[in-house]
Amino acid sequence: MTFKRLPSLTKTVLEQLKPLKLHRKDSQTQVSHFKHVSSYLIKDELLSSVLEASGLKNAYDNEDMTILEMSPGSGANSIALYNYFQPKRHVLLEPRKAFFSHISSLTKNTDGRMVLHERDGYSWATYSELYQKHPEYFYQQTSKEVRLGPNRRFLFTGHLPAGTPGILLGTQFVMHLIQRDWLGILGRVRLLLWMSPELAYILLACNGYKSRSSLSVLRELMCQIRVLAAPVEFMDTLKKGYLHSSAVTYPVMKTISTTDEAFAPSANPLVLIDISCTSYQSDVPLDILEYVIQSLLVQKSQPLKETVSRLCPGAENLVPLLKKRGVDIQESSVTASAKSLENIARIYHKWPFRPKVMTSTLLEKP
Repeated sequence: MTFKRLPSLTKTVLEQLKPLKLHRKDSQTQVSHFKHVSSYLIKDELLSSVLEASGLKNAYDNEDMTILEMSPGSGANSIALYNYFQPKRHVLLEPRKAFFSHISSLTKNTDGRMVLHERDGYSWATYSELYQKHPEYFYQQTSKEVRLGPNRRFLFTGHLPAGTPGILLGTQFVMHLIQRDWLGILGRVRLLLWMSPELAYILLACNGYKSRSSLSVLRELMCQIRVLAAPVEFMDTLKKGYLHSSAVTYPVMKTISTTDEAFAPSANPLVLIDISCTSYQSDVPLDILEYVIQSLLVQKSQPLKETVSRLCPGAENLVPLLKKRGVDIQESSVTASAKSLENIARIYHKWPFRPKVMTSTLLEKP
């Protein structure tokens, strides 16, 4: 069957879509995140140029590929991805009534490849239902395929909501992949997500970043990440977050300014992140690893020889052992490498006097 490309959004359609927001009133749904006004891509040409430069087409078997997309909004993201990958199926999760007629018109021109489900992509129940009713959407990698690279038949994409809800949801998405939960049961699934710069900073942060979090460390240990598109000033702002001049930066394939008018209803550009898990899985149980990292990051500026005592009563006795195992105990948890923090967690896990049940839970902003 000959593949039919979807046309770009016309100026008339763009003018109709620009004012639409994620408010509950607009969508006529009862989804709590819709009270937060979020932006969505309205220029598919921008993403098309990014995808052409990304080389991602070689990472997928398009004839067997499924794209699962949440909150497509205007459909610009959908058009660019559909035309670039030419997938076997492209599944859209969109609960907002205001977008239905427009998105339905897109699906009619795809010979059944593109399918709209009037479901909320920000609800966990949606994925359970899809997995049960449409198992053909989900390809689970073999153990050999996991070792070789990311899932070549399944891609997840979409727009995250604005503000704190977007940060929390994005954090959960990445953590579930690391834990091999949610879509992580399919193997090394790639996420292509439009997100706020604030969440992107968290995911990109490495040692030396002042606002480093446990998510930053776990991402560095077990995920690979790329910045496909970002605001012009994005990397400069990231650099300012570091304690020293040797800040870790990333190449940006496409810079976006507000004058590009590529997003609506707010013209402020989002960041497009490409993230997937590596084949590496720590030998330290994830709950122990996360607990140790969170505990050490509570007092970011203090040397490790001081903060280790937070792990449990008597943990200060681990300091000589940490030193013997090559841990620089004079470093702080902010400046220590991710591998060094993992090593501390490994030593703590094997320590015979460690409490077998963690009696406290640390609440930390991601």
